[in-house]
Amino acid sequence: FLVLFALVLLAGCGEKEDPVYEVSFDTDGGTAATVIQAKKASDINLPAITKEGYTLVGWFVDSAKTIEFTANYDLNGNITLYAKWEKAKFTVKFLVNGNSIEEQTVEYGDAAVAPAAPDIEGYTFDGWDKEFTTVKSNLEVNAKLNLKKYTVKFMDGAKELSSQEVEYGKAAVAPTNTEKAGYNFKNWDKEFSNITS
Repeated sequence: FLVLFALVLLAGCGEKEDPVYEVSFDTDGGTAATVIQAKKASDINLPAITKEGYTLVGWFVDSAKTIEFTANYDLNGNITLYAKWEKAKFTVKFLVNGNSIEEQTVEYGDAAVAPAAPDIEGYTFDGWDKEFTTVKSNLEVNAKLNLKKYTVKFMDGAKELSSQEVEYGKAAVAPTNTEKAGYNFKNWDKEFSNITS
């Protein structure tokens, strides 16, 4: 009889089930996250959420976001986890002829600050090729450069034989109408194969 009683008693004292708790998520403006159920913290699959212009820092157990949630947290009741975000940061590179002259780290939505206009011999600076007042991604901003142009005049005394616009570093083309009564043409008084002024 005692053995039978002990067996009945043991059968009635089976293992106790762990309680199940509700876990909700405050995404602080991020994409929505569904309420889930879990018995312990290590069972919780944290949702992959996004928020434009921000990077998720982590999930926190307090609304002040000072205590970070981990798989070791002692889950002993329903809980709300709070998402903490920081503004996304992007790199803005300013380039001249393919070479970086300055790099800046800019937070989402903020403006980069243009460096001083590049002073490149033979070129005029004509602004930057991209807008960078509201940065929302990594950017490479290239200087727009135009070759300078110079006027080259071929003269016979006070008489102009030819006038040309020549780009920096290029050659002017000498005129052929150099005939002058009583004279043989000798040469021009300046070099004009590499115009820089």
